[in-house]
Amino acid sequence: MGVERSIQLENMPAEQVARLGFSAWQKGRPVVITGRLNRFLVSLPRLLPRPWMTGLVARAFRNRR
Repeated sequence: MGVERSIQLENMPAEQVARLGFSAWQKGRPVVITGRLNRFLVSLPRLLPRPWMTGLVARAFRNRR
């Protein structure tokens, strides 16, 4: 028996995204990153060594031709 691991991602409703973006715009914030997973993914390049990041990016785009 194998253990199946999966991350279930939930889409944020468009209305909520619009509210967050508009609120940030009113506060003068040019960029908004919503969701914990997204914030974590954006911080990865600062946390991981460059060779690891290039490997991850290469693997992500390998089959995109």
